[in-house]
Amino acid sequence: MALDGYDPETTLVVIISKTFTTAETMLNARTIRARLVDHLTKRGASEEDVVRQHMIACSANVAGATAFGISADNVFGFWDWVGGRYR
Repeated sequence: MALDGYDPETTLVVIISKTFTTAETMLNARTIRARLVDHLTKRGASEEDVVRQHMIACSANVAGATAFGISADNVFGFWDWVGGRYR
């Protein structure tokens, strides 16, 4: 599994999605978010703090990223006319 051996305390997740709506990308984002929140809230962090401190985004849909819970300060926006796949 891709997450074997990861340390939630020191993990930074970068979600890269032009639209912030792609089904597979959002499934992955929700999955890692849930794992981080589950682990770190047991140690006293709030869900908001977990997302703010451990997740950032690159997207043309800044509003979608912030609706997901990522702080606007942690979203690196780009123009919606940019095409292609980002890895």
